[in-house]
Amino acid sequence: MEKKAQNPDEDDEDEDDEDDELQFVDITPAPVEITAKQEIRLQVTERTKRKRVTTVDGVDSFGINEKELGKLIAKKFATSCGSGETGLIVNGDLIYDIAEFIIEKYPQVPEKAFIKIEKGGIRKKLF
Repeated sequence: MEKKAQNPDEDDEDEDDEDDELQFVDITPAPVEITAKQEIRLQVTERTKRKRVTTVDGVDSFGINEKELGKLIAKKFATSCGSGETGLIVNGDLIYDIAEFIIEKYPQVPEKAFIKIEKGGIRKKLF
C-alpha cells in the first residue's frame, strides 16, 4: 500500500462529503431554569448571656456578592462580619439596620423580600 503525500493546498473531497452526509440534529429539550425563591432571610441568635449574632442569608439570589456586602456592613455598623455556611454572620442585633442598609444600597431588592426567622423556625415578613 502506497500512501500519497497530500498537498496542504488541496482539499480532500472525501472528507468534505462525509461531513455533509453526517448531520446530527440536537433534539434534546432546552434545560428548565430552576429559580430559587428570591428572599433574604434574617435571623438573630443568642451566643452567650447578652451577646447576639445576626445571620443574613439569600443575598446571592439577587446577584449581590456576599463578601462585598459583608465588608460594607462591617464598615457601616463598626462590627465584625464573616461569611459562614449559612450566609453572613454579623456580631450584634442589627436585623432592621441591615435590612434598611441593603434596601438603600441595592435598589433591585424589594422590601417584601425580607423574611425574619424567629425562634422555633417561625417565618415572618420583616416590613
